[in-house]
Amino acid sequence: MLPETFRMVYIGIIKVYLSRRRMQNNNLEDSDFKELLQNKIVQKFGKQVKYSKDCKLLSEKVYEATGRQLSVSTIKRFFGLILSPFKPSKYTLDSFSDYLGIENWESFIEANKVGKTVEIGGNSMEMLKKSFQSITETSCNSLALKSKFNSEAFIYRHFAESHFEEFIQSGKIATMLIAPTGYGKSVVLLQWVNTYFSGKDDRFRDDIVCLIDGAIFFTFYNQAQENELLTQLFEFDFETIKKLHLRQKTNDNKVRYFLIIDDIDKIFSAREKYYMFVENIMSLIMLNQDTPWFKIILTCRPENFDTFTSLINNNPLLADAFFKVNFNQKNHFDTINFPLFSDDEINEALVNVNSNISFNHLSFYYPDVLDIINTPSFFSYMVHNENSPDDEFSEINFLNHLIQHFFYSNPFAEEKQQLIKKFLNLCSLNEGSSYVEKDLLLEDTEWRLAYQEFIKAGLLYEYFDSNDLPGVRLKVRFSNNIIFEYSLTRALIRETDENTTLLHTIFTKYRHTISLQYSLLKWLVKIAFFKENINFLKQVHQLMERQVNISNELINESMPGALRSIHTAFIEGLRSYKISGESLMSVFAKSRLGQRLYFEEYFDMDNLMFFPESSLEIYAQNNTSPEGKMIIKFIRFIKGFYSLDYNKCSSEFKSISEINYTELNSSLCLGYYFSSWFLYASMNNIQSKGDMLRMFLSSSASVRSKGSHTLRFNPGLEYYLIYSLNTGNFFDEIRFVADSLFDTYNFNHNTLSCFDQYFKLCYARALLHTGEQERALKLFRHVNYENFPFHIKHFMKLHVNLAKYDFLEYQKNINEASDLLAETRLLATQMGYSYFVQKTEEIEANLPKVRKDMPR
Repeated sequence: MLPETFRMVYIGIIKVYLSRRRMQNNNLEDSDFKELLQNKIVQKFGKQVKYSKDCKLLSEKVYEATGRQLSVSTIKRFFGLILSPFKPSKYTLDSFSDYLGIENWESFIEANKVGKTVEIGGNSMEMLKKSFQSITETSCNSLALKSKFNSEAFIYRHFAESHFEEFIQSGKIATMLIAPTGYGKSVVLLQWVNTYFSGKDDRFRDDIVCLIDGAIFFTFYNQAQENELLTQLFEFDFETIKKLHLRQKTNDNKVRYFLIIDDIDKIFSAREKYYMFVENIMSLIMLNQDTPWFKIILTCRPENFDTFTSLINNNPLLADAFFKVNFNQKNHFDTINFPLFSDDEINEALVNVNSNISFNHLSFYYPDVLDIINTPSFFSYMVHNENSPDDEFSEINFLNHLIQHFFYSNPFAEEKQQLIKKFLNLCSLNEGSSYVEKDLLLEDTEWRLAYQEFIKAGLLYEYFDSNDLPGVRLKVRFSNNIIFEYSLTRALIRETDENTTLLHTIFTKYRHTISLQYSLLKWLVKIAFFKENINFLKQVHQLMERQVNISNELINESMPGALRSIHTAFIEGLRSYKISGESLMSVFAKSRLGQRLYFEEYFDMDNLMFFPESSLEIYAQNNTSPEGKMIIKFIRFIKGFYSLDYNKCSSEFKSISEINYTELNSSLCLGYYFSSWFLYASMNNIQSKGDMLRMFLSSSASVRSKGSHTLRFNPGLEYYLIYSLNTGNFFDEIRFVADSLFDTYNFNHNTLSCFDQYFKLCYARALLHTGEQERALKLFRHVNYENFPFHIKHFMKLHVNLAKYDFLEYQKNINEASDLLAETRLLATQMGYSYFVQKTEEIEANLPKVRKDMPR
C-alpha cells in the first residue's frame, strides 16, 4: 500500500489533469478535491512528502504561514504514509487551504470548480492576496535556489533601490531590467520583494504583489487560469479589464497591484508564442497607462528584447509608459540598463561572505579578476569555490577553474569544447576579431544544444551589428572580454608554445586589432610568470628593447602601447611571483630599458617594500652617473622613511646631503633631492628653511631654461616637491611653491591630469590648514583624484585618503572619515607601509575626542 501512495504522489501532474477533466463535468467529489489539495501543497512545498522529516518540515511551514498547528502524524495520514480509515478533519483541510492562501476548505472547493475565477474586489480581496502570496513565495524560493541567494550575505544593489523608488514616483506603469544571464536580475527582484513588500515599508503594506519566476511559469498555470488578472497574460479580454477598473474604484484606490515577472523570455521558447505573450502584456500596459494602481515589472535578456521593440515601433506612444527603458537601441548592448558590480559592492560582498580573499588583495595583485567577478554569476562562483588562503590564490588558476566550470562542464561537455575551439579558430582566421558569425559557428548541427547552453548561461551572446546593413548577419561573442582574451592566448600557446615565434605572430597577425594584440601580449606574460618560464620572459624584454627608441619613446605619455601592456603585466608578475621577480630584476638592472621601467621614471612605488635589494646593487654598478647614484640613495631613503626605519633613513639622507645637486640634470632626480630634505625635516620635526626653498626655485628655473623636464607630468619638479611637502604637513611652503607655479606656468585649474588633480588636492589641504577654509572646500569639491598610473595607483591612494580625511573631519562627516581610515590602514598593512599604518592609528586615537566635540 505504501509504494502505491508514493506512486500517487509522483504522478501528481497526471492526477491534476484528470481532476481538471472531471471538474469540467461539474461532478467533482471530495476525494478529487483532496487529491488536488495534496498536489497543490506539494507544489508550494517544493518537494514530495515521502518521509517523516518531510512531514515535520511541512508542519513547521504550515505553522509559519497560518499559525495553525498540524501534527506530524496528521500530515502522514493526509498523504497516505500512515493508513487511516478516517477522512481528514475539517481543521486539517482548512489549515492546508489557508497554507495555500485560500480562506478555508469550502473556498478552496469553490475556487476550483469549473469556470470559477478568483475575482478582484469585494469580499474576495483577501483570497486574491493570499493566492498571489502563494505564487510569490514559490517564486522567491525558486529564485533563491537558482541564484544561491543569502539574505545575510548578498550584495545590496543601491542602483536597484533608486531605480524602484524613482519608478514608483514617476507615474509610469512599467519598467524592465534588461541584462544578460548572470548579471543578478533575479537577486534584485528578491531585494525588492524583501525590502518593499514583506511588511518592512508601510507605503506598500496594503499593496498586492505577484512575483512569477518565468522559468517555472507553468507551475502556476492552473492558478493563473483561475485568476482573472493573470488570465490576461494568456488571452487578453477588454471586458475583464473594464471590470477590474470598476472594482478598483470601490477600493478608493488604496490598493496597488504589482505584477512582476522574472525571465519573461524563458516562458516560451517558441518565438510565436513568446510574441503573443508579450503582446498581451503590452495590451495590459496600453489600457492602464493612466492607472496609478497597476504596476508591471519585467526582466529579460537583451537578445530577446527585440519583441518589445517591434511592438513599440507599431505603437510609439506606448514607449512613454516605460521607465528607463531604451527602445532606440543600435545593438543589444544599448538596451542593457542593469550595471555590473561596482568596486564598492564587490568589497562589501567579500566582507559579507567572510571571503579569504580581500578586495585590496585582488586590486593590488590581480586587478583583472575584479573585471571578471563584477559579473554576479562569476562572483558567486569565486566565493563558493575558494579553498585557499590569500597567499595561495592565483589569477591563472582561478581562470582555469572558472573556464572548466562554465565552458566545459556537463551537459554536452565534449561538444562545448569543440564549439569553443572552433570559435577561437574563427577569430584567429578573421585577423583577430572578437566575434564570429553564428551561421559559420554552427555549421555542425550537433553543436546546437551545446550552443544553447552557452547562451542560456550568459557566457556567449548574440547581436546584430547595425554597421552590417544591408545584409545583416547574427554574430556571437563572449560576454566577458577578459575570459575571451585569456582563452585565445591559451589556444595560441597550444599551437606554437611560448617562444619568440609566438611573439612575432601576435605582432603581425593582430596588427589591425591593436587592443586585442595588447591583451594577448599581457596574458602571454602573465601565463609565463605562472609557469615560471623565466627564459621566455627575458626574451620578451629583449625583443621590446630592440624595438623601442628608449631615449625618445619613454618621455611624457609616448610609451608604445605594446610596451605599456607588457610592462603592466611584468609589474603585476613581479609583485605576485617574488622568486621569479628577484631573478628578473637582476637582469633588468643591467639593461637601459629595464632601468627606465623599474628603477627610474616608472619605479613601482606600490611594490617598494618588497623591492629586491640585490637588484639595487646591480643597478648602481651599471649606472654610475650622478643621477644613478641619486636614484639608488633616494629609493633606499624613502624605503626607510615609509617603513619607519629611521636609522636607515638618516644614513641615506646623510649621503644625499653630500650630493652636489647642481650636477643633476634631470627634473626627476632634482625632485628626489629636494623632497628628501623636507621629508627628513618632517621626520625629525624640523621647521623647513627658507634657504632650501630658494635653492629649489633656482633649480626649477634652471630646469625650465634647459628644457630638461623628463617626467611624464609637467611641471614635474614642482609637483614632486609639493607632494612631499604635503606628506610633511608644510602648508605654508605648499602655498609658496603653488603661487610660483601659477605665476610661471599660467596653471589651469581644470586640467584633467591625475597629477594635476593631486596637486589641487594638496593645495586645497594647505588652504584648509592656513585659514582659507571656504576657498579650500570650493577647490576640494572639484578635485578628481582617480586614474593614477598602475605602478603608483595604491601608493597615491594612501596619500589621497589621508588628505580627504582632513576635509571629512572638517565637515563633521565622521562616519565616512572613520571608514576611510579603516580602508587606508588595511591597504597600508598589505603594502607594508608602516608610515601610513601609524598615521591612521594616530588619527583614529583622536576620533573619540572629535566625536565628543561635534555639535549635538
